[in-house]
Amino acid sequence: MGVQSLDDLRTESEKVKEELQSLLNSLVNENEDVLADVHPMLKTDYKTIKKQIKTQKDENEQLIKQLIQLRKETGQTKQQISLCNLRINELEKILVDQNKAIPLQSEDMSNYEYDEMQEDEYY
Repeated sequence: MGVQSLDDLRTESEKVKEELQSLLNSLVNENEDVLADVHPMLKTDYKTIKKQIKTQKDENEQLIKQLIQLRKETGQTKQQISLCNLRINELEKILVDQNKAIPLQSEDMSNYEYDEMQEDEYY
């Protein structure tokens, strides 16, 4: 008797669920009909807005991806500029050290003195 009562309850439960689903479907359909009658443009506007929102979301995702890529490229460019600045500084230091290491030759000094003497004579 207990098993049969349990089966009866399950059957009754399934019937109630089916009726409930049927009533819900009916309610949704009638609600859509009322909306179409009362505000015919409302549904069209809703669909349009929904499409626009999706389009905007897709565009935002693309822009965010582009922004991330640009930030990455900017970081890489800054790093390359920094490396170039270091190399320039090293080369400048090498040039300065080389200029200090090269002494003036005596011939250069004599030409320098001669040029200076000629300038003095004109004044």
